[in-house]
Amino acid sequence: MRIFLIPTWHPTQTRPHYCRWIIPHIEAAHRTGHQLCVLHVDMQAPHNTKRPGVPIWENDHHLYLPLPTKLHRWTRTKWGYKRFLREYVNGLQQLYSIAREAFGVPDLLHAHVSLPAGHGAAMLGHKEHIPTIVTEHYSGFLSDMRFPWRLRTYINTMCQHIQGLYCVSPGQAQRIQKTGHIEVTGILPNPIDTHFFSANRDETQKETFRMVTTGDMGHVKGTDLLFRALSQLPLSVPWQLTLFGNIRHEPPFDVWLQHPTFQERIQLPGRVPQTQLQKAYQESDLFIVSSRHETANVSMLEAMSCGVPVVSTRCGAPETLLEGSGALTVPVADPAALANAIIHMSKKNNRPSPQSTRMFVQQRYSLEAVASRLKQAYQDALTR
Repeated sequence: MRIFLIPTWHPTQTRPHYCRWIIPHIEAAHRTGHQLCVLHVDMQAPHNTKRPGVPIWENDHHLYLPLPTKLHRWTRTKWGYKRFLREYVNGLQQLYSIAREAFGVPDLLHAHVSLPAGHGAAMLGHKEHIPTIVTEHYSGFLSDMRFPWRLRTYINTMCQHIQGLYCVSPGQAQRIQKTGHIEVTGILPNPIDTHFFSANRDETQKETFRMVTTGDMGHVKGTDLLFRALSQLPLSVPWQLTLFGNIRHEPPFDVWLQHPTFQERIQLPGRVPQTQLQKAYQESDLFIVSSRHETANVSMLEAMSCGVPVVSTRCGAPETLLEGSGALTVPVADPAALANAIIHMSKKNNRPSPQSTRMFVQQRYSLEAVASRLKQAYQDALTR
């Protein structure tokens, strides 16, 4: 089978850490054993791109087209998005023609994120009579669907011309189903490279209880809730936190970061390469998800692959990926409950073993496990 994979976002030479979660999805697709070509139309390419609008072969199976686009406040409305989509679809058609010449007509198109890639793939598949499936990742999907003046019309059009819409977590699927507008076909979770994120851990007793979390500092990620929970930890818990992601110097966060205790105990490395994340996970005792909303959480599963247990808020998706893992989940926006869960996990005897935590991910979310589910999704799409 020949698959053309169409991501909305993908790391580039100028943004090497941008949306790296797509890389394991591409690797899982490779592991289905099918021939694969990636078609990436980059509407967020820098405006100083040297050759805008010129297709580039990034490697033997990856076509890249930088299309720098000026965004404005009305872009993500049904009026402003029309032109944006037209430019995207034209760019995708250009890459498709090149890939078809090189590899032949594909048996299936697989897009990641409904807009613009899913819509573009659906229109292309309808025109060329090629089955198409879409995996949805975007946390703003429900907002786009909720309001008529947003992008519901384009999502509905996409759904009329695809053979499957998949979500990356059961929680995300449940929320989309509740709208009554869209039928979700199934779950294709984020795959984790368990070979890279290995449990090469030093399990000797440490004096410091080392915690880690990821994501740009902000309201949605619940950074303020996490800081309030940390302030409630007793002196008997010798905690230290490493927070990876962009730092926002705003009052809700600065008031905590300027506190002497927090300055001593919180490390803020910013955005870092995967190798640094791997090392941090292998040295940590607990991964924390304090979010108010999530569609999944790739970093959480990567940390678990390194043997790190989890405390998470029940924010819509992580808890549905953790069932049976030994993780603790707490209500959203409840710093006291989050603090109590951290205190519980600070005692080594209360934490699931690194081996069982890693095995949980290997069995459900490894590249091999997701490739098996993906292969079945491809077969199902051809028979619909």
